[in-house]
Amino acid sequence: MGPSRKKTYPCHVNKQIAYFNDTLYCELDVYGNGEKYETPDGLNSVNLKVMYFYRPSRSGPWAGLTYSDNAVGWYCVYEGGPGAPGRISKEKADSIIRLWRIKN
Repeated sequence: MGPSRKKTYPCHVNKQIAYFNDTLYCELDVYGNGEKYETPDGLNSVNLKVMYFYRPSRSGPWAGLTYSDNAVGWYCVYEGGPGAPGRISKEKADSIIRLWRIKN
């Protein structure tokens, strides 16, 4: 493992690829702008989750990421504090990534 580096925001925070029962289930990209918001449990980071489900989200372990939806295809969530929109369209997610000037 290399030396730790402090992230420069906004940025692509991480990527996860999930397999379930030996088949591709979901890809998840998380983007952050470095801002924080207050919750009863403490500070949380503002982030954007862009997911692609290759099969129904309820068919695997990440079903909680889609709340009560049984998603297939794109599923995007903006987490920015109380009153933030929550689920957003892929087009809106792309516009946030452009606004934050993050290169894919």
